[in-house]
Amino acid sequence: MLGQPLVNPPFIPVVLNQKGIESTMPFDTNHPLLNVILQWALILCVISVIGTFVGGVSSLMGGGKRGLSEFFGVIGRALSDLILVSPQRIFALATLTTRESVRRKALWIGAVFLVLFMFAGWFIGDSDDTTPAKAYISFVITTIRWMLLPLAVLLSCWGLPADIKDRSLHTVVTKPVRRSEVVLGRIAGYSFVITAILLVVSVVGYGWILRVVPERSQRQLISRVPRFGGMKMLDQNGDLFTGVNVGDMLDLRRFIAGGTKELAMWQFQGLKESDFPNDQDLRLEYAFEAFRSYKGDIATQIEFSIDLVNPETNQRVRLGVQPVNEFSSEIAHDLKENQTENLILIPRTISYLDGETTKTADLFKDLVANGNLNVEIKCLDAGQYLGVSPGDLFVRMPDRSFAVGYWKTIFTTWLMLVLIITIGTTASCILKGPVATLTTFGLLILGVFLKNGLIMRLGKYYSDGGEVVGGGSVEAFYRLVTGLNESTPLDESITKTVIETLDSGVYAMLYLAQYVIPDISIFDASTYLANGFDVPLASCVLPSLLITLGFFIPAYIIGYFGLQIRELEAK
Repeated sequence: MLGQPLVNPPFIPVVLNQKGIESTMPFDTNHPLLNVILQWALILCVISVIGTFVGGVSSLMGGGKRGLSEFFGVIGRALSDLILVSPQRIFALATLTTRESVRRKALWIGAVFLVLFMFAGWFIGDSDDTTPAKAYISFVITTIRWMLLPLAVLLSCWGLPADIKDRSLHTVVTKPVRRSEVVLGRIAGYSFVITAILLVVSVVGYGWILRVVPERSQRQLISRVPRFGGMKMLDQNGDLFTGVNVGDMLDLRRFIAGGTKELAMWQFQGLKESDFPNDQDLRLEYAFEAFRSYKGDIATQIEFSIDLVNPETNQRVRLGVQPVNEFSSEIAHDLKENQTENLILIPRTISYLDGETTKTADLFKDLVANGNLNVEIKCLDAGQYLGVSPGDLFVRMPDRSFAVGYWKTIFTTWLMLVLIITIGTTASCILKGPVATLTTFGLLILGVFLKNGLIMRLGKYYSDGGEVVGGGSVEAFYRLVTGLNESTPLDESITKTVIETLDSGVYAMLYLAQYVIPDISIFDASTYLANGFDVPLASCVLPSLLITLGFFIPAYIIGYFGLQIRELEAK
């Protein structure tokens, strides 16, 4: 990937936190949203057709033509109930659900939240901490998420079964109310309760962050807007290569040798003069890594040169030499330049040396061609190495306020809570309270912790042609019983064929199951906000919205049929 020219790749800027652990944030601006929507619609249609076919055949076999006629009558009523709903009745049911939730002391979660805020300042932050805002922001967002998630699960999973047990729902459905309206009213009512609590705690959390972050660190409360470009690396002959591996186990960056013609080139696109009004400087922010093959002068920074190149005319302007800042901390940056980032400011009119002649170039007229600009980086210190990755250099567009990023984060959190309420309400339409709770919590845990691992293992399984060390679950059980280790191949026999066939079926079911498990990690925008970035629409907000809508529609349909066939008079 590093050695190929990229256009709008999935960039992952590397952020070094206080403990030296590197975290990543995806800024993929090339999500195939239309393809995802079409795939979702196709899957929904296929499942609907298969379900209708199976139901029709079962009705025909069980009741003949009369059973088939009744089956299609049920389908017709279902379409009518699902589409022709009354907003007034839904609002009335949502109001009743809200009052019921208030009676069950659901709002007490706000008091618990305030108690946490009262004592959080005792344990978070330190006067010697260089990034106190990050800890406070992470605490607020994490507390909001994990305080409201259990509440959303318990409200949505226990409300409907409790009403069925008390026969209060039987009183409702005997009125002219559709079962679909009951499902929508429940989801709307629980969502309103969670929304009200979320707004209150979010406002309190926002004010708390502004109050507790020290004045010297208030500039960390910002939402940077990065514009990334494709990166490629060229060797001394000008050919593409993947860079030098210096032995880093994580391999987050590849390196170019200093004092040679090796370089890293970023290709930025979509730069418009209108994006920088009033002759604002174009800002490049970088976070490179230095690797010393020998100690050298430890007090001297490793340096790199930066050139701006017109991709069409090949006009080149050298901006000068910049330090990697491999040893400097944010405190040193504060004292030195009153900033916490490695910034290169590029004015609209650039003066540069061409031989012994001083010339000037206009940034957008002479160097930016149709919105495209190339930036070349070279390491200047012989025997040393400069580590780069695609997200280590980006154009920093005009910053947005911290409030913009904060409320985007709250919005994605709200979408996640609505998704959990939808799943919990659907489960409660079919199952009793404890079972519905376990089902919803199970999907939540799978979506938070196991979804990405499942996708990676499935991808590796199919990319390797079905070859897995130790085999799948059936083969692993067979090896456990027979005492075979994972490196010993199975004998060619009918047993091996049966085991591999069963394992392929298990993997096929897991492949289908990945579409049923929501990816909850996408809803977590706190990493962007805590590291001073704006929450991107393409890689966070829009996917969160589509996931919520994508699960809401089938969950609504399943909840309707579950409530339709459930005995509502049972205690």
